[in-house]
Amino acid sequence: TGSGKTYTMTGEDGSETRGLIPRAVNFLFEEMASLEARGWEFSARASFLEIYNEQIRDLLDDSGEQKQHTVKMAKDGMQFISNLQELTVESSEDLAELMQVALTNRAVATSEMNERSSRSHSVCRITLVGTRGSTQIQSTINMVDLAGSERLSSPSKAEIDLAPLDERAALHENASKRQAETLAINKSLSALASVIQAVRVKSNHVPYRDSKLTYVLQDALGKDSKCLMMVNVSPRTDCLNETLCSLRFASKVNDTTRGPAKRNITTDKPKRSLPSVCKPE
Repeated sequence: TGSGKTYTMTGEDGSETRGLIPRAVNFLFEEMASLEARGWEFSARASFLEIYNEQIRDLLDDSGEQKQHTVKMAKDGMQFISNLQELTVESSEDLAELMQVALTNRAVATSEMNERSSRSHSVCRITLVGTRGSTQIQSTINMVDLAGSERLSSPSKAEIDLAPLDERAALHENASKRQAETLAINKSLSALASVIQAVRVKSNHVPYRDSKLTYVLQDALGKDSKCLMMVNVSPRTDCLNETLCSLRFASKVNDTTRGPAKRNITTDKPKRSLPSVCKPE
């Protein structure tokens, strides 16, 4: 936490301080424009979601309704998330506007839910479809801002009892909320490590369903996808243990291979391909 993961993904306005998401999107639209000169036609759809306390939330939904979002399996074997908005984008500027909406919704939640934005995993998902004649290709990119691992620390019962009487209920509520957030974050990051380890040793069973994070990213972590992870570490000496844990995890990820990703092309009816994923920790 505090090592610059969100800044790495989103950055700031300006060509030199843009984050990974705007840079990647700009590159995608430049490549699509160059391929259109060779007869290809492309469409792009985008969605933004966060996983907070093992619950999925649509960051583009301004309705205020508490919609239920669950991971489901389509007839073609690919996953989708129910009630999740997926909007058409025609330029990098369109995606930038959607990202600002997502960040604003996340920032609002921060003020209301005790730094919630740093205690949730956020996912920017872009689906691309290209056609040329009877040939169609499709792919999905997931760019993920992982919440940082947390130490389980909160005021003790004795400390709460020493607080003024009118503050004790709020302290107890905040401590319980912070504990639930920390447990959910650490559980999901542990599940991600277990999935990476299972993939690394080529286990017959990969525990994707152990957390919402790995379940949502199951297709992205599968054998037909490419995966890139960036690890952010803090230079502070009091973060040394977390830094060492992150570097050990990064070393295991670096040793994990799945072989080349398959190129999914169909010449009769559309077929959804497996996604690639890009995420820092």
